[in-house]
Amino acid sequence: KSWGATPFVLILFALAQPASQTRLMQHPIVTHAGHISYALYISHYTILLLLFPLTPAATSPLIVRLGFLLVMTCLCLGTAHVLYQRVETPWRRRILDRWAD
Repeated sequence: KSWGATPFVLILFALAQPASQTRLMQHPIVTHAGHISYALYISHYTILLLLFPLTPAATSPLIVRLGFLLVMTCLCLGTAHVLYQRVETPWRRRILDRWAD
């Protein structure tokens, strides 16, 4: 139950496998997760607060609770993707264009 060795093992893995780690970090899913991470950080709490009243009770069947978790996850990821595409990217381009002039 101790996590004391976990950082040491992760460091050894990182040192032993630099090529595979580079390939992993360049995977499109990992890259996209990095792109939407800030939007996910900003939006997830609001979505959780808005949907909290709809949360199934602890006595609800497991399939209902897992379904709700899946819906929440999809909403958070979808919202983060839209915010990244429609807000973050256009504003970043505008700012960089102004600096380039």
